[in-house]
Amino acid sequence: MEWLAGSTKLQHLFCWSCLLFDKYSCSLHNPWVTTGFTDRANLSWAIERHGKSKNHIDCAVKLKLFGLVWVDEALDLARSISTKKHNEKIKKNRGILMRLIVAALYLARKEQAFRGHNETAGSANRGTFVELVHAFAEFDSTLAEHFGSSAVFSGMSNTIQNDVTESIARMIQDETDRETSVSCLCCSRGRHVRHFQQVPTYCHNQKC
Repeated sequence: MEWLAGSTKLQHLFCWSCLLFDKYSCSLHNPWVTTGFTDRANLSWAIERHGKSKNHIDCAVKLKLFGLVWVDEALDLARSISTKKHNEKIKKNRGILMRLIVAALYLARKEQAFRGHNETAGSANRGTFVELVHAFAEFDSTLAEHFGSSAVFSGMSNTIQNDVTESIARMIQDETDRETSVSCLCCSRGRHVRHFQQVPTYCHNQKC
């Protein structure tokens, strides 16, 4: 019997699974859990009787599932931590994107071109958009940390700039369709050697 245990000091027999999981361990009616079994003459009968009891079967099942339940709980905890970190990363990326949108809207209001001739790190003038966002970073710890730690997505590439301005234009166009008088952001592009030059302007659309 794998559940059978004994005390060398007391010279009594106990039920290991019931010792661990029996909620009624204080009951004097179950010597396998409290004082220990000592009736050697009726040992075979007592083992068979206890092994078929409901409390013992419940405790034996709990003992069998104990390790598996712990693994499940550990996996649930790992998934929870992973989900929390993922949500924190999404929240942080949304904050970075919002700052890029604010910079794009500012340049649009001022009708300033976004791109520069040389936007590399060593350039003296990396373009209005890049320089403006880096100026934000001098007073914004979130942006500064992002530029210092991000090896893949910095948000400064021409592709990201195009995506931001096009997303703003689509949102404003959608608003134009719902309102009678709105301001619409238009991004015209003229080819400039190896890249597109962006010139944001405002126009007004008034329904008659």
